[in-house]
This record gives sequence, structure tokens and C-alpha cells, in this order.
Amino acid sequence: MEMKDALREKLEVFIRKYYVNRLIKGLIYGLGLGLCYLFILTVAEYFGRFGSDTRFVLLLALVAGLTGILGYYILYPLAKLFNLGNRLGYDKAARIIGKHFPDVDDKILNTLQLQTISTAQSDLLKASIDQRIQGLSPVPFSNAIDFSENKKYWPVLVVPVLVFTGIFISGRWDVVSESGKRLAAYNEEFLPEAPFDFVLKNLELTGEQGEDVTFELDFTGSSTPADAEIVLANGNARKGWRLSVYRK
Repeated sequence: MEMKDALREKLEVFIRKYYVNRLIKGLIYGLGLGLCYLFILTVAEYFGRFGSDTRFVLLLALVAGLTGILGYYILYPLAKLFNLGNRLGYDKAARIIGKHFPDVDDKILNTLQLQTISTAQSDLLKASIDQRIQGLSPVPFSNAIDFSENKKYWPVLVVPVLVFTGIFISGRWDVVSESGKRLAAYNEEFLPEAPFDFVLKNLELTGEQGEDVTFELDFTGSSTPADAEIVLANGNARKGWRLSVYRK
């Protein structure tokens, strides 16, 4: 392998590691910001209970936001890692390496510039370039990228994960799931749920015509109704059939 090829190969290794590092950082930021964005919109819908038009706008914002986050933080460095599109050039890579290794500073960049002066280089110039490259050989270019520095970005992902975990453990996952369903089905009408549930305790109800029948109900929830009525299968309330609610 010629000296010029050896230098470029070392730079290629550095560039690949550069984009791997960007991908790691992008995964942390992409997932973290995506969860935050999802949380904000679903919570807004949960408490706002918006109409169909507003939910459609929120859904578009959610899709556009998540797509943008995915593209910028994850797909972009992934594409560069597979040599798709314009990548980090050797000159810029040389400047990054020079900042990390002050001893070589501009030597890499100057060597690259010398290689492009002329395709018909003199033997003396070629020997000078080879000597420069040989002097750069011991320098571990890839060490200019330190994966461990990504530790400082972990809170961006950990905090929203803890928030979602806390919501799930607290039993309030409906804040996310129910509002998510309403956003997905933006063109449907959703009526507010009653702040109580009731359970019929005496399931076997029999009696003679004209005889009183007692319904035993248990109510649970943040509030209980003042009264109740029987509704037939066709949705009509039978006139005169009302229930009195007694609180013990």
C-alpha cells in the first residue's frame, strides 16, 4: 500500500467512527426528544379534549415532529455511515484530528494539500510527502473520537423514560393511551367518560307484576350520581322507572 493510500485509509477509519459516534448521540437524543414530544402532545389532548380539527392538527404535528427527529438524529448519520450522500471530507476530518492532537496540528491538512498540488509530482516532493505520512503513522486518528463522552447526554433519554415508567406504575397509563387513541381516530367523536362506575350487586331480579323490585348498586369514582334511571335496550328510558340513590 502506498503512503498516500495509508493516510486516506486512516482518515476513512476516523470518519466511520465519527459517524458511529454521531449515531450513538442521535439515538439518545432522538429517542429522548421523541418521547418528550409524544408526552407533551398526548397530555395536551388528554386534558384539552380537543375537537376533530384540532386533533387532526396535533396528529400532523406529531407525525411531522417524530419524522423530523428520526431523520435528523438517526437516519442522517446512519446514511453517512453507509457512504450515502456527502460525507465528512478529509480536510475537515484533518482539522478535527488536529484539535485533539496538538502535536500534529496542521500536518495532516498540509500533507493532504501537498498531495493535490499536481498529479505529476517530482520524486523529491513525493519523498517529502511520504516522509510526512510516515511521521503521522503512529498517531491513532480514531482516538480523537471518544464514545464515553456520550454519557453526559443520557439524561435526555433517561428522564422521559422515567416519566413514562412512573405514569405506568401509578396506573394512569390512560393519560397516554386514551389520548393517543383519540389523536389516531381524530375524525371520531369521543364523549367524556362518567366520573363514576356502578356495579349491580343483585343480578337475579324477579318479582310479580306491580311488585317493587330493589336494585342494589355500588358506585365508585370521584363523584356519585344524584339519581339513576333504567334504560331499555332500544335506548329509551321507561317512564316512571327511576332509581333512588341512597348513600350509606
